[in-house]
Order: sequence, then structure tokens, then C-alpha cells
Amino acid sequence: MSVGKRLKKERERLGLNQTQMGVIGNVKKQSQLKYENDVTSPTANYLIEVAKIGVNVHYVLFGAKADNALTEDEQQLLAAFRAAPPVMR
Repeated sequence: MSVGKRLKKERERLGLNQTQMGVIGNVKKQSQLKYENDVTSPTANYLIEVAKIGVNVHYVLFGAKADNALTEDEQQLLAAFRAAPPVMR
């Protein structure tokens, strides 16, 4: 599977459309479309921005999850923990 296809899978996993993902990555929808269709490759700046919302950049680039990458369940648990008030943590 290509970088573009994995990027699309990550976008869909996060429930975003191409316009939304482009806004997060500071690119236009057309650039997002080109990334997903392997016409062009995403820039480092784009990958940094989308990583902030949970895109697994290691998976997108290399096709495998990093050994220390969190599972989706672990990511949800961590997000709930971070959102909880201090007394609940």
C-alpha cells in the first residue's frame, strides 16, 4: 500500500473529509487529494500538523506501526485522561 493510500486510511479513521484534513495540514483540498492519490508527497510541515491530531505518521510513511505507537483504544483512553479534571486523573 502506498503513502497516499495509508494517509487516506488515517484520515478516514479520524472521521475527516479531505477539506478538513487539508485545513489541519495547512494545505488546500486539491493538495490533500494529490497526496492521497500519490501525485505528490506530503511535506514535513504537513505531517507535523496532522500528527498533532492523531495521524500515525510512522504508519503513513513506512506502512507499519512503530513499536511504541499507541493502539486506537489506548489513544482514546489517553484522550479521556487528558480531558478529565485533575481530581479524576
